[in-house]
Amino acid sequence: MTNTGATGRLSQGRAILLLIFGALMIGFAPIAVRLSEVGPQATAFWRFAFALPIIMLLARRFDSSLMAPASARGFLIAAGMCFGVDIAFWHASITLTSVANATLLSNLTPIVVGVISLLFFRERIGRNVVMGGALGMVGAACLAGASFSSAPGRLPGDGLAIFTAFWYGLYFVFIRQGRLTSGPFVASLWASICALCVCLLTTLWFEDRFFPETIQGWAVLVGLGALVHALGQGAIVFALGRAPAALAAVVVLVQPVMASLLGYVLFGEAFGALDFLGAGLVLFGVWIAQRPQGKE
Repeated sequence: MTNTGATGRLSQGRAILLLIFGALMIGFAPIAVRLSEVGPQATAFWRFAFALPIIMLLARRFDSSLMAPASARGFLIAAGMCFGVDIAFWHASITLTSVANATLLSNLTPIVVGVISLLFFRERIGRNVVMGGALGMVGAACLAGASFSSAPGRLPGDGLAIFTAFWYGLYFVFIRQGRLTSGPFVASLWASICALCVCLLTTLWFEDRFFPETIQGWAVLVGLGALVHALGQGAIVFALGRAPAALAAVVVLVQPVMASLLGYVLFGEAFGALDFLGAGLVLFGVWIAQRPQGKE
């Protein structure tokens, strides 16, 4: 059974529910990184390791094969390597700044994708991307300014989170090219395998603890891989075959909101006025950047 046939029988209402579920699940990602007993790079490795068996089952079920077409393999390998670097930087940023800042700043990706598409593929940047990018950059400056005034030690983490958006933007560009001739879960499988290899190298280089010491530590890693990466991301990928893209773009913005609320509840990371302004501008800018371009 192909993914097209499966999503063709999925109602739009259920697709929206899947999107909400996926967005809520990936909102737990930075919390799991904070709770992990191993370092951020080892956590990234286990994230992919525990997700891969589930992604393989999804690819077998909905894409009917684990092999990507030859025309897509180069793009998927490049996508996976960029995704691995993205996750490595993002996990590091979570340990250096607030959960809210790390999640919000990394969601500048649609703006980065527009710039990358212009520079490398000569695609025209629409008015929405320009407007959204301007708002997003102002919001990022507000968040960084809030960090500088209240906790200057967070600034390196803010910088890493913004850098994460660049690598995720590259991942998005490459995975989009690979998806032209491969199913969504096969594409995710190949990209995740390559990302796992990148995270293994960063773990061996930067970390001195590879295995958690308690059952709770293992449970956090299993949850990150199975619930957040495989099921959360998988639900979004699956639902995108049926839900309108504009609606999906709005629903997925639940993720940074969810992460920010969890950061406040679990770690007491309160927002000040400048934080609220910056968060609002980032979310609004990303929403505008992802909207379809209307007639000029």
